[in-house]
Amino acid sequence: LYPAPTPVARVARAAEIPRVALAPAGAKPEAASENGSVRIELLASAVQPRIFGHGAPAGEGFLVVRTRWRNVHAKARVEKAQMEGKADRTMGLGNFASGGGASGSTEYVEADVAYKVPKFADHVYLVADGVATALHPATEEIPGGARLQLPFTLAKQGETREAHFAFLAPTGAKNVALQFFDYDNGHVLLPIRGSAERAAGDGSPPGKVLDQAETAALALAVHSLDFRREYRGSPAPEGWRHAVVRLGGRSRSERGGVRDIVQIDPVKFLWLEADGGYVYPAVGGSTTAEGVIRFTPEIYQQQEVAFLVPASAERFRLGVRAKDEVVRLAATAKKPGGLPRARASYKDGATMEVLLLGSERRGEHLVLDVAVRSLVDKGVEIDADKQLLLVASGAETPPDMGATWSLPHRPAYPLVVPPGATVRFELAFPPHGAAEALRVRGFEGEGRLKL
Repeated sequence: LYPAPTPVARVARAAEIPRVALAPAGAKPEAASENGSVRIELLASAVQPRIFGHGAPAGEGFLVVRTRWRNVHAKARVEKAQMEGKADRTMGLGNFASGGGASGSTEYVEADVAYKVPKFADHVYLVADGVATALHPATEEIPGGARLQLPFTLAKQGETREAHFAFLAPTGAKNVALQFFDYDNGHVLLPIRGSAERAAGDGSPPGKVLDQAETAALALAVHSLDFRREYRGSPAPEGWRHAVVRLGGRSRSERGGVRDIVQIDPVKFLWLEADGGYVYPAVGGSTTAEGVIRFTPEIYQQQEVAFLVPASAERFRLGVRAKDEVVRLAATAKKPGGLPRARASYKDGATMEVLLLGSERRGEHLVLDVAVRSLVDKGVEIDADKQLLLVASGAETPPDMGATWSLPHRPAYPLVVPPGATVRFELAFPPHGAAEALRVRGFEGEGRLKL
């Protein structure tokens, strides 16, 4: 007659239970490919709208791929004396000297050659209808997920290990494959759906292109620009929005006949030019853990780059600096307008030119409309509160940076003027007598711009 137990409280789940829909263990491989050193088998793949806390954007889904890797490298013939009592130094080398001494007394043995992938993040991509996608960080969160920045080693011939990967991929892609780059033994292309060759593409920009350009190191194309109130959990301030550029490209860089991956820090080397000569630096994008976007030489990739721009701005042009070359690509159908005529200017030798475009009182502050033009091929970094000073009643006053950051056209920080470009911004100065001039403390000299 003892009463049945009843719940006295219900506790909400603290987090989503990790679930990834894949084929059960022991399933036969759906596809396989090798390069003579490693064999990669596709055990299963599945698309789902989200992984734990990561949601896929519209038109995309998380493609989870389960693979098995096998060391198929032939054993190497090495001197027995080198193997006895010494540490194994063959890890990841993949080739050995065969000796060949004249004496017949040298004894040889066969030794396993370890197969090593230094970092999956550098070598594994998903290719879909001609566009490559890098591994998503959620890879490390799924059961069996590979560690993107750590070595992956198969020490002996015949040894196998599984590795699971996660990618953001277009849900409508007809041709999908896994691309593994091995520059020593040969690349491996593993079909997932449709034609692997069509999935990899021919390196040219697929689909719609707004504009394209080339430098010695990169071939680039702007595919689209869209606006978002929020980007990756970061909302835009009132009166602002995120302009997100879909940037495609492929590396053209070579060193000693070997083609290289090109990496770009978007904050330093990408910017949007808008009406009136205003320039907005990148604030984020589809970057790696090191904060860079990457383009490989063999396959065409698309990356996202986000910029924080005024909500009223509509016309844009993308600026890209690759080493000492600068290219500009149309990001909208109409080209943005240029700077208004300057009221005064000062040329600081061959380094930069400072332009005074206007001034007005806003509340208690005097706001100056200023532009800086770079005259050098590596750009110019300006320290506005030390190099641009207001002269009023015989005294010099630096800008009020707290008030300046609240302006609609505040300067970027750090304030870097790209080579050959002009950056326009506003500075707010506190009231301090009768304003007379803007003093410029340049790199080669000093000047005054009368108000």
